[in-house]
Amino acid sequence: MAKRTLACLAAVASIGAAGAAHAQTVPVTIVNNTGITGKMYVTVYGQDPANPTSYLVSDAAGQTKPLNTLNNTPSDYGFNTESTSTYTFNVPRLNSGRIYISFCQPSYLTVTPTGNGSGPLAPNSPAPWNTSSKNHTSVIDFAEYTWGPDNNFNVNTTQVDSLGIPMKMVLQNASQTVTAGFKDSNSAQTVVKALVATPPWSTLLITDKKGRPTQVLSPNHGMEAGYKFPTNYWDSYIALVLSTYSKAGKSFTLNNQVGSVTTPYTGTTSSTQITLKPTTGGAATVFNKPSSKDLWQNGPTFASGDSGPVASLQRWMQAAFLRSTFINSTNSISNCSVKPYQGLPQNLYSQYIHSASLNGKAYTFPYDDVCEQSSYNSVPAPTKLTLTLFPLSSTWNKMTCSN
Repeated sequence: MAKRTLACLAAVASIGAAGAAHAQTVPVTIVNNTGITGKMYVTVYGQDPANPTSYLVSDAAGQTKPLNTLNNTPSDYGFNTESTSTYTFNVPRLNSGRIYISFCQPSYLTVTPTGNGSGPLAPNSPAPWNTSSKNHTSVIDFAEYTWGPDNNFNVNTTQVDSLGIPMKMVLQNASQTVTAGFKDSNSAQTVVKALVATPPWSTLLITDKKGRPTQVLSPNHGMEAGYKFPTNYWDSYIALVLSTYSKAGKSFTLNNQVGSVTTPYTGTTSSTQITLKPTTGGAATVFNKPSSKDLWQNGPTFASGDSGPVASLQRWMQAAFLRSTFINSTNSISNCSVKPYQGLPQNLYSQYIHSASLNGKAYTFPYDDVCEQSSYNSVPAPTKLTLTLFPLSSTWNKMTCSN
């Protein structure tokens, strides 16, 4: 099996002094069942656990260098190998780490200041939904992990932005094996076929110059310039929710759990706002009537009142809207026994991906972890991570880097 580490490009050579090996690494094995023949690229980066404002990039051995040089030119910060059935490399301890995998061309990163342009340098991840991105029609995707001082290794795959390379994750330690992600080689192909057959979801597909699928965009990006997913998709459901809970004597409940503390809320609406008031007393938190775009991003936006619980309340509302469970027989939007994706309009992007995933769990929008529906897994003292890559389409079986 060929294992070759890229000679660093000029941009990479400038990112820091000699690489420092972390005290511990975990082997990651990629099992390539995509059918693609050609070069496979891997890029690993994340926050330094000892200094969260510093970002590190790792080589195939798990040695790291800081991303401490401004670079506005999309560049390769990774390593590569000729695509084989399996390929193993090491990853270091990182917070908010990403393992990017792509075929036939690298995952291109830039490095720019955070905040208003004066903050610490941070990588800008590839954005295949951006039509001007060098990775626009690339076969590309990533897994996320955090491995910090507590020695817990947390990993997930996500389709919050798009679905590129379907993956199955198998995470192990000395006594545990946990699995998440897509079920098998046919799972994502079924998702693509179903979406393509159902307008307007068919507008979410990105193809290469030969018409082969390379990405399925999330509706959030499908609403952007250059794509045609309707920006008013949820408008009728939003109006129905606000009308339902604006009636005299009508309200919904939400048990908002933050850590070990659960605070019950009662919710009411008007034509322009959603008001959540803690039943134990205290100030209400008021949200604006959301747009369809708001729902795909984070949920209703804050309007007034107590801003403390905004994020934790948003997560419940986003999940209830995007799963079409906001109106249900229990009048509770935190009732996890309510079956999702049954009402109209349906979120077919999330529904189909969840159906194609092990245990029905996936990460298809920012708060898809509500009711433990995400593909997140964790073990202490990790010994191995295996990422099995599946095809998005049967056309990948004929894909090479020269055609």
